[in-house]
This record gives sequence, structure tokens and C-alpha cells, in this order.
Amino acid sequence: MNITRVSRSREAGAKLPPHTLCVTRGTHFGNDVGKCKTSRAAQVAAFEAWIWQPEQAGLRHEFTERVECEGIRHIACWCKAGDQCHGDIWIDVWNNRIVFADMTSSEMNWIKV
Repeated sequence: MNITRVSRSREAGAKLPPHTLCVTRGTHFGNDVGKCKTSRAAQVAAFEAWIWQPEQAGLRHEFTERVECEGIRHIACWCKAGDQCHGDIWIDVWNNRIVFADMTSSEMNWIKV
């Protein structure tokens, strides 16, 4: 199953598509890691470095379980389409779930994602 990123809208009455997981800041899967960085690229890079740390394996697992169990098809954030977004990193987590499923934390340390 492929996941796509959609942009949230502040327009009155705007709704997210069905099967969408919101990953905006302040949600469980939001990017609070890079919020002090000065550029979007730096924020996304900080999140990417953080989420692939072995200590975050539980959060990655929780994300993939939620996507699978709820049939999530979209990741929603405030970032505009085409802009760098930590939501794209969550999509990478989903796309790499099979690769990392049987690996230990020490094995993951050898991989540069």
C-alpha cells in the first residue's frame, strides 16, 4: 500500500480525505525535534536523523502498526505540496518497514538511510 502526503487547509469547512493520519506539530507523530532550526530543510534533516536512531524503533513500529491497522493512505501536514516535510520521512519509514522488521538495533546502526 502506498501512502501519499496531503496538505492541510485552514479554509472553513476543509476536511481531510478518508484514511488520513495527521502528523502536524503537536500530534503524536508531529515534528517537535527540529522546531528550533531556522530552515525547513534543517527541521526535516533533524527529524530524519532522530527518527532513524535505534531508540526510536518503538515509535517507528507504532507508526507502521497504526498505518496498517487503520488502513492509512494519506499523511497530512501543513507543509505545501512539493516543500520538504517530515511527513515524507514518515512515508520513508512506512516504505522501509519490511527492510527493518527483522533487524536488531545494533544491525540498524550499520545502515545509513
